Amino acid sequence: MLCKCGRIFQEISIFVELMGKWIFFIVGMLVFNELRAQGDPILLSGTVRDSSGKLLPGAVFVNKRTGEWKKAGKDGSYVFSMPHQDTVQVFVLGFEIKDITFKDSTYRQGYDFAIVMPEIVDELDEVEIIGVKTYSEIRKNINNLSVRQTDKYPDATIANPVSLLYEMFSKKEQSNRLAAYLEYQQKKESLLKDLFRLYNQYEIIDLDEFEFDNFIAYMNIPDDFLQTTADYDLAVYVKRQFKMYRQLGF
Repeated sequence: MLCKCGRIFQEISIFVELMGKWIFFIVGMLVFNELRAQGDPILLSGTVRDSSGKLLPGAVFVNKRTGEWKKAGKDGSYVFSMPHQDTVQVFVLGFEIKDITFKDSTYRQGYDFAIVMPEIVDELDEVEIIGVKTYSEIRKNINNLSVRQTDKYPDATIANPVSLLYEMFSKKEQSNRLAAYLEYQQKKESLLKDLFRLYNQYEIIDLDEFEFDNFIAYMNIPDDFLQTTADYDLAVYVKRQFKMYRQLGF
């Protein structure tokens, strides 16, 4: 009887041991697959819109961890790839920054969806809407153009090596600097478009709204030239560039 009970306990022990190994194996595989999925790339696609559903062209997508970025299309469409656990920040001039992540979602290779950007709401006592800005307004804004300071230690020098190393190699600071630069570029492009609208009125140039982006890219005006050139010289320069632009068949 004791022999028979001992054999039963032995079989139970073997069974429990085997079940424990299987459970450990299954749990290990589940954890491994989840970790692998977290590192696998996902593809985001869709459109960028405001709260009314209007398409927003030129949105900028920045991987918050790596700093890699990509600009959306002029039609508001976007395609952006990143690892599953990462976060992408979406920038559109005049709208709040939007963070998007799928790290807590079940892994899929692709996500197709519309991104609705929240508008920046300014509380003003009085609002005046002007179709085309005056030249003095545009010139004032151009002269005030600058890249927003993002460095946590702006006084970092070789005399302060820890702060200097942080500013040089911190991915967060690199991402912040890139975001500030992209924000600056969008403001510059917006001011140039205001300038072109005014030049159109005075028949210095003759461009349609949809041509502005290409003409800005064609001219590639250096920042210091834009800010230091006299008003008349700037108008003459843009007019000459416009004539060459047309002669090239644009």
